[in-house]
Amino acid sequence: MRSSKMTRQYTTQNREQEGNPWQVGSVLRFAVTATVLSFAVTDKPHSDFRLIKTMRKFRKVLVRRVKSVLAKIPGHQYIPKVRYAMAKLLAGKDHKGANMSISYLQDVFTNCNSAFGSLATVLRSGTSTATSVNTEAVVESLESSGAANLATWLEAQKLLGTGQAEQALKIMSLLGTNNPKILTEMGLVYNSLGMRHEARSELAKAHSLDSEQHYAMDTLSLLFAQNTPPLAKELESLATQLMNSNENTIEAWIAFGHCARVQGKLKTALYFAHKACNLTIFGDKPKSEAMMLKALVLLDLEKFDEAMRHLSAAIKRDVKNIDLYELQIVTYLQRAKIREARAAVAICMQNLPNSPRARVLKAQVLLASASGKEEAQSILEEVVFAHPYLLEAVWLLISQYDSTHNYQKGTEVLKKLTENSMVPFHSMGRLHHQLGEFLSKTGMPAAAYHHTNIALTKQCDEAAVQVGAITFFHELLNRSMVF
Repeated sequence: MRSSKMTRQYTTQNREQEGNPWQVGSVLRFAVTATVLSFAVTDKPHSDFRLIKTMRKFRKVLVRRVKSVLAKIPGHQYIPKVRYAMAKLLAGKDHKGANMSISYLQDVFTNCNSAFGSLATVLRSGTSTATSVNTEAVVESLESSGAANLATWLEAQKLLGTGQAEQALKIMSLLGTNNPKILTEMGLVYNSLGMRHEARSELAKAHSLDSEQHYAMDTLSLLFAQNTPPLAKELESLATQLMNSNENTIEAWIAFGHCARVQGKLKTALYFAHKACNLTIFGDKPKSEAMMLKALVLLDLEKFDEAMRHLSAAIKRDVKNIDLYELQIVTYLQRAKIREARAAVAICMQNLPNSPRARVLKAQVLLASASGKEEAQSILEEVVFAHPYLLEAVWLLISQYDSTHNYQKGTEVLKKLTENSMVPFHSMGRLHHQLGEFLSKTGMPAAAYHHTNIALTKQCDEAAVQVGAITFFHELLNRSMVF
């Protein structure tokens, strides 16, 4: 094949330089250039199938040759630059490859104590080595004014690695709100916690400060699309800016895919999703965000089996991604496939045993059967008590109280939530409205009137809740005249 000939020729030309670590950069640059050029051919709608097959094989062969070149460098010349290159090549592979990547990054920092980016990745991985790192000691030798901020940033990464996301957010907020990188990381953490409103806000701020940034903008495009109703104008603007900035990034194609999907152009959205899945670096597997987009489009096209196969493949590659599990399990529940949902949530709980969102998914599956409602309520009560910001759990629990006519317990929980500073402000209108309804049903119209009035004065983002509160408010006025 021509691809094999090209790689053999390139490797032969550089055979004498394999022991020189400073040639690694040229090898990697060649790999990236060849990969990008291959996409220009393979992603055209009418490309010749044989050419597509050849170029894809070329990418795979090329990556293997690059690894071979790096692996043959003598141990005493294995400088940080070489270790970092190996880490990048292994990072997006399977679970074993990801672990090897972290090991290489640990070596990078050990041999180059100013490689703070590598250290941050190691800390965030949560490995046993990472937990023993003293972040303050790491930056002691620095005399710059940013040393304290760097220590704070590294400590936040360490907290994320140990599953203390809420505490990490508090620390990161101390670093200010004018740094796009910090805002982006905060947005991603918010999103992992299920706080989509806050995640969207932080990521949008980051984009407004640096419109050239592509990192995490695929997540922002998904958040725009997930809003009710979808933020179509904001999504179209984001997609256009990303594409104009650099059309070779995965994030740009994902954003355009979500934009086309929101506009109902499903065939176009599927093409963009397919392109995003194929647009990888170093022959890596597709990004989870790209695979999720494709699954969403396939579901819209009523291609259920294909979509679920796609999601299963994505989960096998990214076993810690709660968003993938959520889409998979909710889709099963929507189609009354309870057995499949139970199997999926069991895997989710196995891989994410400490995730509150995983526990909420388990509760949703339990609620689908009459025998599981009591256990589901118990789980939701525990989650809401420990993580009151997780609104999905709050609404499910309140709905359960309503369906069982347990208004007294519901009133107690709602009162505590309205007084809890961890509960997002934008949900207060709905909480007070629901509290007013429960109080009314327990024969307390005056208190119900009070909380419904508060609901109307809160800056609630959900217009439907405001309309419902206004209707209920008028009903209470009529009742108060009777009393």
